[in-house]
Amino acid sequence: MKAMTCKQLGGACDKVFQAGSFEEIAELSKKHGVEMFHGGHPPLRGRYRLFRPNLETG
Repeated sequence: MKAMTCKQLGGACDKVFQAGSFEEIAELSKKHGVEMFHGGHPPLRGRYRLFRPNLETG
């Protein structure tokens, strides 16, 4: 089981994402970022950047 926080992935909060692989964590982080951008905590709005793995560097 792997775990990373939103801040570790470039976000603005301390939410912890846990999953079996980094790819699954990336998907959870992306979903969280979209949710926060579209209606999450207003003071944090605009501080999120959506995580996009660079598929070319594998």
